[in-house]
Amino acid sequence: MENINQNAEQRYQPSRIFTVRNKLLLIFLALSLIPMGILSTVVFRNASDALLNDAFAALEAVQATKQQQIESFFEQLTIDARFIRELPAVTGTPELGGLPTLIELQNSKDDPAYQAAYANIEGILQRYADNRQVYQDIMLVDLDSNVVYATLEDSQDTNVLVTGEVKPEFMAASRSGIVIDDITFNVIHNEANMKIGAPVLNSNGVAIGSVILEVGEETINAIMTERTGLGDTGETYLVGADELFRSESRFVDQLGVQTAVVNPQITVNTIASQNALAGGTGTEILNDYRGTPVLSSWAPVVIQAPNSYHPNGLTWAFIAKIDVAEVNQPITDLSQFALTLGGIAAVAVVIVSIIFTRSFTGQINAITSVFRRVEAGDLSNRTPILARDELGSMAVGLNGLLDQLSNLITEVQIERDSIESSIIKLLNEVSDVADGDLTIQAEVTADAAGSIADSFNYMIAQLREIIVNVQEATLQVGSSANEIQTTAEHLAYGSETQATQIVDTSAAIDEMSVSIQQVSENAALSAQVAQKARHTARDGASAVQNTIQGMDRIREQGQETAKRIKRLGESSQEIGEIVQLIRDISKRTNLLALNASLEAAAAGEAGRGFAVVAEDVKRLSQRSAAATQQIAALIKSIQTETNAAVAAMEATTREVVDGSQLANDAGLRLTEIEQVSAELAELIQSISLAARQQARGSESLARSMSNIAEVTQQTAAGTKQAAVSISNLAELADRLRTSVSTFKLPGSNGQNEYAH
Repeated sequence: MENINQNAEQRYQPSRIFTVRNKLLLIFLALSLIPMGILSTVVFRNASDALLNDAFAALEAVQATKQQQIESFFEQLTIDARFIRELPAVTGTPELGGLPTLIELQNSKDDPAYQAAYANIEGILQRYADNRQVYQDIMLVDLDSNVVYATLEDSQDTNVLVTGEVKPEFMAASRSGIVIDDITFNVIHNEANMKIGAPVLNSNGVAIGSVILEVGEETINAIMTERTGLGDTGETYLVGADELFRSESRFVDQLGVQTAVVNPQITVNTIASQNALAGGTGTEILNDYRGTPVLSSWAPVVIQAPNSYHPNGLTWAFIAKIDVAEVNQPITDLSQFALTLGGIAAVAVVIVSIIFTRSFTGQINAITSVFRRVEAGDLSNRTPILARDELGSMAVGLNGLLDQLSNLITEVQIERDSIESSIIKLLNEVSDVADGDLTIQAEVTADAAGSIADSFNYMIAQLREIIVNVQEATLQVGSSANEIQTTAEHLAYGSETQATQIVDTSAAIDEMSVSIQQVSENAALSAQVAQKARHTARDGASAVQNTIQGMDRIREQGQETAKRIKRLGESSQEIGEIVQLIRDISKRTNLLALNASLEAAAAGEAGRGFAVVAEDVKRLSQRSAAATQQIAALIKSIQTETNAAVAAMEATTREVVDGSQLANDAGLRLTEIEQVSAELAELIQSISLAARQQARGSESLARSMSNIAEVTQQTAAGTKQAAVSISNLAELADRLRTSVSTFKLPGSNGQNEYAH
């Protein structure tokens, strides 16, 4: 009982922190503070969203206003440039001469015309610059980049390209249209400024120079640094495509520089600047160029549309921002106030909870005290009734439960003593069973121990039957094991002999398999040689067939040639006939010439001219006769050669026919050889296939014999192992018979005897 109580104490140790009072306090705090926290969270979130929306709206308003101011400012600069370049004093008039007059008379400044023109221009431009208070300088520059007039004396009589005050490409662009240069650092004025250029045209519309207006950074800063509605940390600034400031930063002192405008030491590479330069607008919470979280609003400011000087146009990023910490400052103050109010409410709830819980924790403590005494084993204590509520009813019920529990424990102790005596008696009766005496019979009584005694007697009876069966089985197992052992030894000897014979047979089959494999390989090689002979015979037959075809073509060609030569002979005969005709004509011509000569001689002086003609005809006739004789001799020679050629071609044709017949006979013989080679190759292929199949069969047989030898060896080993196991089984049966012989069983005559 003490161990049970100690285990219970170890399993359950009441917490000194989570008491009922503390739990009630936590419940009251939760019920009061959780709704307050939820309400405060909703209020704070709504207030924060409202403040952010108001701040974004203010930023967007500031951004829209100042963006409009910047765009209007640059629009006014363009208007001023256009106005100045169109002044009569600039373009020139017949009375004053204008800009060309100043250029022409620069070396004659004492000329009254130059002085008048200069005074007119100076009066107008100086008054314009003083009234506008925007421009650092207004210059008139000729086509050679020389300054003809400037409102600043330092710029007079200079060349803007030589001094480096103006870039050459800007100077060239200013002669074709109005251009605006980006803000750069001007070494002459030792500050950042930007330039606006416009062409000056004469009355014929031809460019004669440029007007260049210089605007300082302070004019743009005057617009951007006005911070109404931006609080203590808000600012607006401009950023160029090179990620440099185009207006002054409010935090220039924190950045450690004198100025941030076009200062390469300070770059602005933020999401807001990137989006604005890409043409986008928006508002978002992000980090600014200082890495500080800010509410930012951005938009692009188009300074000038794309032109020859600015192929992509001149665009700046306009950014308005204010620190998130400043926007959230009212929320922070409200949070501190809410935390203070929540702390006061928590203290009040704790005080009220303590007062409230004291009214009913007394009864709980009294009940807990009684439970602790009961846990220690003291059932004599009772709970005092301190309250008239559910806890008081619980105390009354607990006292009744303790009374019933005391009576029950007394009854259980009496019954336990009775059972303990019965069990001791039963143990004394059955103690001899441990020594192997199975003749014991326990006394069966009417109490709880009687059921145990009856079960014990049944178990002894069953055990007796089991021992008898085991004795009989061990005798049979021992006899059978001896017989099986003898048989297993004979089987083991026979298996060893069989394994030896199978190993010898397997070696012989392996040698036969090697021989068959060699025969298969030789047959395969013979098949390859026969196949090559077959291919060679086929190639020879093909070559002979080609030769026969060639001889046939030669025979046909010879016959065709003989026919042509024969036709040539026939043609030569026709030529001979024609030559004979010419010979006859020559003879008749010669006779005609002779007759003409005779007639001419008879005519005397009148026929002398005709005699000359007759003489020429005679000579022509003689030459024709000589040529005819040569042609006849040549034709006769051709006919002789032609006849010989015809005879030779006929002989050649006969030889070709005979050769073709011989080649045809050779082709027939090669065809027969090819057929014999094919039959031989097929036969050798069949022999090779059969040898290969025999080799595979011998290999399979060798593997089977090897497997049989291995199985036989395993069988012999298993038989030996079975003999050993059977021997062990016989020995085990003897030990088992010896073990059960110690049990004492009742004899058949009613007397007790030991089992053997």
